[in-house]
Amino acid sequence: MFRITSIILLLITNLNIRSQNASYQLNGDATSNNVTDRNGTVSCKCFQLTSNTTSQQGSVWNRNKIDLNNSFVLDFDIYLGSNNGGADGIAFGLQQSSSSVGVSGNGMGLGTINPSLGVYIDTYQNTNLNDPAGDHISIQKNGDVTHNTSNELAGPITVSNLENNTFRRLKLEWNSTTQVFNVYLVNMITPILTHTGDIINNIFAGDPLVYWGLTGSTGLFFNQQKFCSNTDLESPEFSTCPTDVTITLDGNNCSSIYNFTTPTATDNCGSTNTVQTSGLPSGSLFPIGVTTNTWVSTDLAGNTATCSFNVTVIGIDSDGDNITDLCDIDDDNDGILDSEECTIVDITPISGTTTDSQVSGLANSYNGSSAGTPFSKNNFTETPISDIKYFFANQPNIVSSFLIYNNAGGDLTDGQSIGNIGTINVYSQSGSIMLTVLNVDIPEGVAGNPFVLNLGSDLIDVGRIDLFSINPQPGGLSGIAWREVSLRGCY
Repeated sequence: MFRITSIILLLITNLNIRSQNASYQLNGDATSNNVTDRNGTVSCKCFQLTSNTTSQQGSVWNRNKIDLNNSFVLDFDIYLGSNNGGADGIAFGLQQSSSSVGVSGNGMGLGTINPSLGVYIDTYQNTNLNDPAGDHISIQKNGDVTHNTSNELAGPITVSNLENNTFRRLKLEWNSTTQVFNVYLVNMITPILTHTGDIINNIFAGDPLVYWGLTGSTGLFFNQQKFCSNTDLESPEFSTCPTDVTITLDGNNCSSIYNFTTPTATDNCGSTNTVQTSGLPSGSLFPIGVTTNTWVSTDLAGNTATCSFNVTVIGIDSDGDNITDLCDIDDDNDGILDSEECTIVDITPISGTTTDSQVSGLANSYNGSSAGTPFSKNNFTETPISDIKYFFANQPNIVSSFLIYNNAGGDLTDGQSIGNIGTINVYSQSGSIMLTVLNVDIPEGVAGNPFVLNLGSDLIDVGRIDLFSINPQPGGLSGIAWREVSLRGCY
């Protein structure tokens, strides 16, 4: 006849679980729905392996392997039914196959699983397996449930009737130093079975990592079989945990405010208390650097789970006010706006080159019909140029106005036009247009004083300024020239 054993984990000490979340996988006919403990109370710590019917097979395995190099104690309450003529029993097992194994029949859910170590609590006599007449318990290896063979490590020991509607305590104890495996049933002082041996090498071929769990089965005869864990070993689980994020403050993005979904956790057995232990809440202005944000959730048994992620903000903050210099209108924090502290910087393209060059804190190049020195005095006077481009070094800068100096002579009266620019485009460092100015007319002025085109507001992190359709002297008058072009701003 087929037997199933039901075991409940009550206590683990020094149990090395590879994951912080010790969760169970239920297979076959096993269930955790409305299962009662020894007090008749439905408990989240209890699992039913088989119902009181024929041909059942159920198993409950912990999904996380334990390391047999470490000692452990597992403590259960087990229930084997109320029908003294029922079957089959339950088994506690260690095995390496997977967290979903389970075998029906007289192996009590663990039979034929190889390699394995099993504690079989048998409530039915199969004479072909050399079973004693009464309920009995034994330690077997490699899924062999036949007694008096080389695979029987201890027992069988006959015990009083286990099918009398009573919970019994079962404790399993492994000492990795002495390599002693003890089994306690009801009596928690003296073990009912003991096996001494190198389980890691003799059974599991040197691999110390094994799944642990409980299995059970019924056949033509049956019983309800279940177990309960007196100690909650399952940590809470975070349903969501944000991933690491990087925020770059480059002038186009001046905000390091970051919004995220606050992590929450649930537990298999009751409520949890989840608190943030480091970092900042969602919607905060995160400082330059790395901020580690951590939440810890604790269940009623004291098991914990952790959610952690980093918010990295990249930028330069010279005055320490948590505003990157590219976005700070007063980056030395002296109370004077940067645009008010800046000097005029002349931009003179380098003769004969179209590559970017560093000039007075700016990089520039030009593209036109003349590759000479188009901004030298008395040059750039007669021939219209399609466009000129000013390239800024990739550094903090603020541009407030655009200046054109002239070398006005006596051929024009004050206020007359000495040239025009069809379009001025101002681009950010990333290449997006920040400002467009159309049809800029350049009037004559007093020699040495610039024509100033105010850009309306300080433009931060400028990458390039383009001048299109330039006509320096539309009237064709001689002796009139633009002397040079300048920008007012901070670089």
